[in-house]
Amino acid sequence: MGFRFRDSHRRSLQAWSTPCSLAILLAFLTTGCKSVVDIDVPEQPPALALYGFIHPDSPIRVDVYRTAGIDELATTEELRITDARVAVANQGEENELIYLADKGYASGPFPIPGQTYRIEVSRPGFATIHAESTVPARPSVTVHTRKVEQNDSRVRFEVILSLEDLAGENYYRIGCYAFIPPGERLDNREWHEVWFSSADLALRANPADVGGQPLETEAQSVVGAVYVSDDAFENATKQFVLRMDIFEDDLPLRAELVVTSMGSDYFEYHRDLELQRRNTEDPFAEPVPLFSNVRDGEGVFGSYANTVTQIFFQ
Repeated sequence: MGFRFRDSHRRSLQAWSTPCSLAILLAFLTTGCKSVVDIDVPEQPPALALYGFIHPDSPIRVDVYRTAGIDELATTEELRITDARVAVANQGEENELIYLADKGYASGPFPIPGQTYRIEVSRPGFATIHAESTVPARPSVTVHTRKVEQNDSRVRFEVILSLEDLAGENYYRIGCYAFIPPGERLDNREWHEVWFSSADLALRANPADVGGQPLETEAQSVVGAVYVSDDAFENATKQFVLRMDIFEDDLPLRAELVVTSMGSDYFEYHRDLELQRRNTEDPFAEPVPLFSNVRDGEGVFGSYANTVTQIFFQ
């Protein structure tokens, strides 16, 4: 395929400012002495851990694990719990989820936007854990596409997206995905991300950067998806222009523009996950606690909602 795609959101050291301090530091580094310090790590009882994100286009599905000790080497599958009682309550009704080997714990009802879902997980030998999440409304969008220029073998399109902000504090993700005909697929996936660019500085290629200082070079680079908060257009409608370059040989091309409204639980978890990833290569970085909204346990129970708009490039 001619379009670009990709697979599918500091700790500062105080300076030693005096010559005396520098001498002490050099002396410490050059000594051959060493001491062994035994650290008593308090033992923590194992706890249940919950992982699941719900949305209106699929039945509720979650995974349950147990936490591992600091000196325990165990795979994810070895920590998986398959015999817990998992119940989800909503609007006075409770549904017990059934464990399915390939889907974790699942239930038939589809979540409804605007409603709050409360989950309880229990198993003998562990404290019962609880969490809740309110499913956000689907984003309200209008989308227009126009052909703006053609250079060599590429055709540039502009996708004009008007996004109406939902009530309250909101975060959004914007992505575009092209349908790949069976005979042209590089793998088994039907859809691939379409890369695009934008000059709008509110858009960020990474959830960890949302709400920070504008990064012009990043905002204008080619990315596969962008994130934005409603800080700049709260309770208003904002227009975004997304530029996409498509090879002429790939036209006509069917695609979908997916705008996702994310609950704060969904956004904060993926933001912290990205911050942790960034810190893995920095030995002086402050540890980033991973967001958790699970009471008496660990993990996350979040929600999101998509609005999908069909686009045809031709």
